[in-house]
Amino acid sequence: MGDNKNIPIFLLMGFPRSGTTWFSNLINSSESVIYRHELIGRNHGMMGDRVFSKLKYANGLSSSDYEVVENVIKKAHEETDKPPFFKKKYGLRKFPKIQYFFWSLAKVFPRASGFYNRLYRLGNNHDWKVLIKETRSLTDMRSMILGLDPNALLFLVRKPQATILSHIKGVKKKKLSPLPDKVKNRLRIEASNSDYFKTHLSHKKLDAELKDIEYYAINWALYHEKALALKTEFSSASIYFYDEIMENPRKEIEHIFSNLHLEICDEVETYIAQSSGQKSNYLKDAGDQYYSVYRDSSFNKDSWKDELTQKEIDLIDSYCSTMYEKLSELKAQS
Repeated sequence: MGDNKNIPIFLLMGFPRSGTTWFSNLINSSESVIYRHELIGRNHGMMGDRVFSKLKYANGLSSSDYEVVENVIKKAHEETDKPPFFKKKYGLRKFPKIQYFFWSLAKVFPRASGFYNRLYRLGNNHDWKVLIKETRSLTDMRSMILGLDPNALLFLVRKPQATILSHIKGVKKKKLSPLPDKVKNRLRIEASNSDYFKTHLSHKKLDAELKDIEYYAINWALYHEKALALKTEFSSASIYFYDEIMENPRKEIEHIFSNLHLEICDEVETYIAQSSGQKSNYLKDAGDQYYSVYRDSSFNKDSWKDELTQKEIDLIDSYCSTMYEKLSELKAQS
């Protein structure tokens, strides 16, 4: 994949609140990687309706249509360039604090967006690699993968209890919206038609009396059922587990960077230490504590074991454990 593209693309996907932004910045800390945060979700309007429709449904793009998409990928935009910024190999990107200043200016004053783009737009004169991270639905993702033609396709998986607890906390803190009834209805319909649910969870009653935590579990299982199908179809895709990376980031990042043909530089080492609470950070991040990629020394990836009741843990397991096992088995076979 990706042999005829001007700029190599890495496409990372994961369920929301799975640590994808933190993981993205592990890769972004490479001096030759440029990170585009949720580019399809945030900047698809720049592609135009016709090209975006083809990206979603046509299972591939013509050269001229891909050129439109690539121009959007090259564009430096305050909505898809997301701090922290790291020291890079070329140009103004060698100075992350300067980039943060101009990015902040574009965020506050929209008229400065064009100026920011002129300063930081990607050209073809350097060996950049672009990482695109998406946490959107996987419903149309097969066509998008074929259209984007990435050089590397990555899936990040986090234990369902941790992911679901993060959603629950987000709703309580008013960072996320509660699941509306129309989404709950859609999830029940999708689950009733799902091969995974028919095979492994046929005993489950998918009625309107389900608890919110069950809807989050259903959503997690359905998302990863699609991810499993995509990984099976795109055999070169890689599955990574958030918990494994957190437990041994240095070892895992060596493996990941080797697969992506990236070198580990000082910025990578520093970010690993800063984002795991081993070292204070000096690079600014765009989020508050809930969204931040930086963790202090008190961060515990297994806090769900104490914050969820055993009944809640078992309820999530009843929907998700078999899918998690399937993903683990598939990774082991890779």
